[in-house]
Amino acid sequence: GRGKDSRKDQLRFFSIARGSLRECQAILILANLEDSEAWELLDKTAAETSLPN
Repeated sequence: GRGKDSRKDQLRFFSIARGSLRECQAILILANLEDSEAWELLDKTAAETSLPN
């Protein structure tokens, strides 16, 4: 998002990135993995999506 020309472009970029992150979360949940590493990733993505806009 740093290379975007305007605040509006930055916000759009971050919105798309957040959507992609949520897709990754859904895939991890649907994969129903018991591996602790997968759940660690899920926790990290949850922390990222809770960042302010």
